[in-house]
Amino acid sequence: MEWEGGDITDQTCDATAAAEVDSARNTGTSRPLSIRGEGAVGTLGHLEAAFAEKDALLSGVWRRAWWAEDEGGHAVESERRDGATEVVPTRGRSTDRASAPTTTTTTPRQHGAAASSSDELGLLLETFRQWTWLPLRPAGDSPPPLLSTTVDTSLLRKRSWAGVQPAHRAIVWKLLLGYCPTRADRVARVLERQRDEYWRSAEELLSSAGRPPRPPSLPVSAEASASRRQIDMDVPRTSPAHRLFHTAEMQAAMKRILQLWSVRHPASGYVQGMNDILLPLLYVCYADHDPSRVQPHDQSLDAAGATALPLAEADAYWCLCALLSTVQDQYTFAQPGIQKRVRYLRDLIQRVDAPLCDHLDRCGIDFMQFSFRWMNCLLVREFPFPLVLRLWDAYLSEQGAFASFHVYVCAALVERFSATLQRLDFQEMVMFLQHLPTAEWNEDDVTMLLSQAYLWRSLFEGARRV
Repeated sequence: MEWEGGDITDQTCDATAAAEVDSARNTGTSRPLSIRGEGAVGTLGHLEAAFAEKDALLSGVWRRAWWAEDEGGHAVESERRDGATEVVPTRGRSTDRASAPTTTTTTPRQHGAAASSSDELGLLLETFRQWTWLPLRPAGDSPPPLLSTTVDTSLLRKRSWAGVQPAHRAIVWKLLLGYCPTRADRVARVLERQRDEYWRSAEELLSSAGRPPRPPSLPVSAEASASRRQIDMDVPRTSPAHRLFHTAEMQAAMKRILQLWSVRHPASGYVQGMNDILLPLLYVCYADHDPSRVQPHDQSLDAAGATALPLAEADAYWCLCALLSTVQDQYTFAQPGIQKRVRYLRDLIQRVDAPLCDHLDRCGIDFMQFSFRWMNCLLVREFPFPLVLRLWDAYLSEQGAFASFHVYVCAALVERFSATLQRLDFQEMVMFLQHLPTAEWNEDDVTMLLSQAYLWRSLFEGARRV
């Protein structure tokens, strides 16, 4: 079977991600990692030998809490399984910060230095977070300056692949997407400029409630008008289970973001599914003003939330632009990127689980019937919302390679239910794959999925013949 390299070829993931594979292999709560096909045993043994060198990184608690803090904002230390001291979370209670930023002190760093250790990075991220909300702070109350201290993005990607604490998720995602600068002394200035640009564009190109739009510098095409009508239909029916997204303020914000994207990107315009992709970005950016209180099921915005939303809306727009720029071929005419990745998905299932693939073929199942939505919406509809955020922690740490890694995650998702699927007929399979039983999944299940996907990518990436 020929495997076209192309987009499916990624850069090798970081050491922490590799360690996740071996860690997940020893987890008893989920299915063991599996691989089927000729030569699999020898190849798998070679990989296991390589992963064994990374045992020092295999703490299951550590991977989810490398920047954990106690109620006073100090790093919490605990003994790791191998006896080393590390930062771990306090289970059973929230470690999120209150909405009003408090002064954070750090050891003075050399001008231009990059934070490298886990505790330094955690403190630095908290300071970055405070600077992103500078417009909401009282006059004269500024976060602590850190000169030109920078975030080590390589370390950030490694840690983020294993999961991000909610209190820091927004600033981490903004850094990983390249929206927020990595130098602390540039954060406030750059974000202010980007937010101003968003609102200028929104006022220029889009209608404001209750009054006609200002004359645009760019003509609004018939396609843009059609996109606006589609957005007006799609947004009200997006994620009905999460009431926060159905408040009037959130609905208006989502419509503005998607309409502005449509006008500014005429090659693709708005495509159904972008509304789902926007949800995690808008929620994370908005919830950051008070991570310990904001929940997707909130029915209204309080005063602080209403004040924070315009900033979060602008941030979410730029994050959406950065994310979609890496997968724009999925949303241009005929969506060639999705078609290509669905073919890759079928090839991969044929390789790792030939009996399942043969059963799908015998039943007449076209992979496009169930996996189109997975590719189009990046699995936002397939998991409980907190698990979508955990999944995206890993996706965004992949930089521009996340779209191809996503194919391996989808393959792991199909193979996870292999035994069940092989007992079903056509109609039952279609219903099952379109309504996966993931409602009771937890973070360990997603970690297993990511670990399986990473293992397969390590085996197959760049291969011309597999």
